[in-house]
Amino acid sequence: MWLVVGLGNPGPDYEQTRHNAGFMVETALRQQCSADAPRSKFGAETCSGQIGDQRVQFLRPMQFMNNSGQAVASAAAFFKIAPDNILVAHDDIDLPFGRIRVATQGGHGGHNGIRSMIEHLATREFPRVRVGVGRPVHGDAADHVLARFSKTEQSELDDFVKRAADAVTTFVTHGATAAMNAFNIKDSRTEKLPR
Repeated sequence: MWLVVGLGNPGPDYEQTRHNAGFMVETALRQQCSADAPRSKFGAETCSGQIGDQRVQFLRPMQFMNNSGQAVASAAAFFKIAPDNILVAHDDIDLPFGRIRVATQGGHGGHNGIRSMIEHLATREFPRVRVGVGRPVHGDAADHVLARFSKTEQSELDDFVKRAADAVTTFVTHGATAAMNAFNIKDSRTEKLPR
């Protein structure tokens, strides 16, 4: 079984903000695989579904970002899911908007949600799909990620979220190497998905 996590902040004030890109990807995946109705458990919103022939538990922590690792660790312990089967989608300011990067492990890169996951799972070795939201040209990075996407970005957002969801699907169904080969390229809009 896989635990697919989307990171974000709960509540209407944070909807459609850059920091909630992980929530958007997780929502797209739920819809694509016709997951069952979400329920509240582990301090999160969770539901189950299937990606290809793989059973998947979707998880959206309902604490704020810097505490999201608690829900992930609780769900992983309950379902007995090892860290290398915990795949997290999250925003990344070190990637330009529209860029996707698949990784099997890594540091937190200043991302409080990933920092919390590393703390509560006691490992950095869990896969991620990093969703580029870019750095601000001027101003504070925290303000940037808590702001909504620009009008130009919004026009491309649905396609971008779908591609990030495809990266998760490719990882789960075809493995890390296939997902990296398809999505870790300069312009991930040109990826060729494995059959």
